[in-house]
Amino acid sequence: MRVCWPRLHPEITLELSEITILLRPVFPGARVVAAERVPGGLANTNLKVWISNYPAPLLLRLYQRGRREAIKEAALLRRLSGQVPVAGLRYFSIDNPLADYPYALIDWVTGERLDVLAAAGEEIVELGRAVGQTLALIHAITYDRHGFFDPDLSLPTAIDLDRDGLLAYIQRALLVGDAGQQLGPELVERLIRLVEHQGHRLSTWRGPCLVHGDFNGSNILLQRAENREWKVAAVLDWEFALSGMPGFDFAHLLRAPLDRQPQLAASVADHYRLAGRTLPADWREISRLVDLFAWVDLASRPGSDATIIDDARNAIQTTIAALSTPHPGTGQPDSSLL
Repeated sequence: MRVCWPRLHPEITLELSEITILLRPVFPGARVVAAERVPGGLANTNLKVWISNYPAPLLLRLYQRGRREAIKEAALLRRLSGQVPVAGLRYFSIDNPLADYPYALIDWVTGERLDVLAAAGEEIVELGRAVGQTLALIHAITYDRHGFFDPDLSLPTAIDLDRDGLLAYIQRALLVGDAGQQLGPELVERLIRLVEHQGHRLSTWRGPCLVHGDFNGSNILLQRAENREWKVAAVLDWEFALSGMPGFDFAHLLRAPLDRQPQLAASVADHYRLAGRTLPADWREISRLVDLFAWVDLASRPGSDATIIDDARNAIQTTIAALSTPHPGTGQPDSSLL
């Protein structure tokens, strides 16, 4: 899905001399000798750069989504270093001598993307073991409330992620303005009925814990350890992290393209449990419900184009079909939700 979504901002183009200026606080005497665009991502610009007299490449990350998100990601990279596999943060600054956007210099992590490995059929169960263990490390960081992080990683305001919270969010996002019309009034009505019938499940798997918020296959890099087993080298892109429900991260394992590898999600779940984390029997259904927050958000964002709206519509329809309550005595889906 995401590969077809348009970028929010045009990518930034820099000359080697300009990149050298940005790296000067860390490498004052060095010169950038090469740089290349890192593909992927919908908002920020990422450049792989090589500098004189330094053996390894580095990642120059130019933040175009916003200052708050940039400061939050830098704070999380510092907070999680040594506890969760993340790339090392060399330097971060909101003051940019070239333009009005923050930037970071990050250690380059060599690895293979989870979605690429899964598509190639690479040892799916073993990949799931590595991802499940890492996800358990992330969710082991807990909080006293659900909420969005301030740049200093505090949680100033609690948010409601249960049934009533999801219903209220749908009503705010889709019944005000044009977003609901883009999805279609009939689908919005079916969505509300689904949450009314099934939303109580959200309260059974609450957290609150650190969730990545964008735990998709392109943000998970793996590499072979010395014993040839797969391990997670780094989880990338922490801009959407929040204190939330574990289902936010599991939901991405049920999205395309990873949904084509059901063994992967099952292996992640098994090794997540083995790492000591609690996982309810109906985690797949709860994760689909939790994911509605994200799809409603995407559908209601200003600037979401037809491709994103279509993907949101299809995901919501799939969720309704998957979670439709069997009708008592028939075993058939409840036609009121279909």
